[in-house]
Amino acid sequence: MAGEQSYTTPREHYRWGTYRQWQEKDCQVRGGEKSSLVIFYKSYEVEAVNEQTGETEAAGHLVARASRVFNATQVDGFATVAEELPDTPTFDPPYGDCVQPPTGQRIERAERFAAATGAEIEETGDRACFIPPLDTIRMPERRRLTGTDTRQGLLLDALPRTGA
Repeated sequence: MAGEQSYTTPREHYRWGTYRQWQEKDCQVRGGEKSSLVIFYKSYEVEAVNEQTGETEAAGHLVARASRVFNATQVDGFATVAEELPDTPTFDPPYGDCVQPPTGQRIERAERFAAATGAEIEETGDRACFIPPLDTIRMPERRRLTGTDTRQGLLLDALPRTGA
């Protein structure tokens, strides 16, 4: 599936579309490119009349739809907007009446804790996620994060999912 392909084949963009969707954006999928399977699914409830009792009841329905998609790196004509990113993180939080240790100490302790788990952590791209087939936590580059403890919050949230 598309997500699994992105685990094993690094993709520059996290944008995917069907052949038709790329055509609608005046892009062309390059010849020889292979699509990836994605499955959309959801459940929903509708009210249905019970034929035996005649009463209205809630009934659950499931919908699943498979599509073949291509990554933005597989098409010609897709213009990306270059992000202007600072060379270093841009946050410098105020401490106020906070009793907690200063942010720098909290961040350092969280980083030491994460390193001590032995979890595989890589910094690349612009999203945080856990990649089950690789048992890896993927974190955005530090300069993309603008919140006080954003990186550490994301990292600590992902750690329980690893085999470490």
